[in-house]
Amino acid sequence: MDRIVSILAVMLTAGAIALSADLFRIAGLSLYTEQYLAALLAIATPLVFLHVSAAGERDRKAPVPWYDLAAAGVAFVAATYLAVRFPRLSELVSRQPWDGLLAAGALIAVFLEGLRRTSGGALFITTLVFIALALFGGSLPGEFAARSIPPARLTYYLVWDSSDILGVAIKIIATVVVVYVFFGQVLFKAGGSQFFTGIAMALMGRYRGGPAKIAIVGSSLFGSISGNIVSNVMTVGTVTIPLMKRAGFRPHLAAAIEACASTAGQITPPVMGIAAFIMAEFLQVPFYEVALAAVIPAALFYIALFIQVDLEAARSGILPMPPEEIPNLWQVMKEGWYFVLPLVALVYALFWLNYEPEMAGLLATAVVLVLGVLIPYQGKRIGPRDLYRMMRDTGTGVIDLFMLGASAGIMIGTLNYSGVGFT
Repeated sequence: MDRIVSILAVMLTAGAIALSADLFRIAGLSLYTEQYLAALLAIATPLVFLHVSAAGERDRKAPVPWYDLAAAGVAFVAATYLAVRFPRLSELVSRQPWDGLLAAGALIAVFLEGLRRTSGGALFITTLVFIALALFGGSLPGEFAARSIPPARLTYYLVWDSSDILGVAIKIIATVVVVYVFFGQVLFKAGGSQFFTGIAMALMGRYRGGPAKIAIVGSSLFGSISGNIVSNVMTVGTVTIPLMKRAGFRPHLAAAIEACASTAGQITPPVMGIAAFIMAEFLQVPFYEVALAAVIPAALFYIALFIQVDLEAARSGILPMPPEEIPNLWQVMKEGWYFVLPLVALVYALFWLNYEPEMAGLLATAVVLVLGVLIPYQGKRIGPRDLYRMMRDTGTGVIDLFMLGASAGIMIGTLNYSGVGFT
């Protein structure tokens, strides 16, 4: 089962990259975009039930329960049916044929359970509230009153209409976000996180509360490129949190500082997170305009965090790092100077060549891969096995985002169809 999960994860990453690069159409496979998205959901949703247990992360050595296998099978069959029959059944929203309704009901059920497993109860309940708004919109008071949608019609509409579950949110996740998560994985495997952390240590290690300031600078550097909070914490945090604890920061405070610094990577140009791409899509503006608009709030966030950390270090009497533990900046740059090139390529493609975000991300990823193969960092090159692991880790790392995209599509669809959004 572990091997099946790995294969599905690699297929999910490969499929998303192929969709982003438009390889399917280049190969002569001309389908609706929604069909490609449904095909990716036919991989991502079963992967949720095989990889994540009902209580959370699954023990890789434990057998998968029969009900999870059944849910994975239902998800695969229903999403595949959606991909195959979308051109025909998407035109029959007003009639709701039984086969389309059955597939829609099954998909909404597995999406909601997948959302609960990957994102927790709060977002699961929130999504149910949005569904309730559409079902009982006519009972809302006063000017908030909309119209109540019959359950069957709402279920069919949410799945088969191209503006809902198969709408903008899942499209951005399947094309743009997966590319940048993969970019972050490649950068991490090539040694980029160590390089950026080394720069932060060389710049900030000599000041009071140095380890915490290293966390802020390192997370801002790596987070601005990876655009993923979890990978930022896992890569930079493994170095900075032990440093902060050893310097005298309380454990929970060390974790909080790293979490805040990594979270700010979501609003730090050039990559940022999924919200920035959705904003650009909804506003119909180039992505670089959203990125430029984020410069000032991102800077203010980090300045505020930096000041707060400095005051905490002063209050607690936390001294700078020992000089012998601070790397030489010139030596760090000499070893990993080429890690700046993917960032240069990304910024140039986004801001000067006006590439779409996914194509700019693919270009930057290609630069990292080539450099990682040709130039060893600290004696290690990227090999075929590393590439397989990067694609696998990307696939398992984005399944929660696919469930979030389905949830966002449900929310958008319920607001639009019921009229609650307009009122």
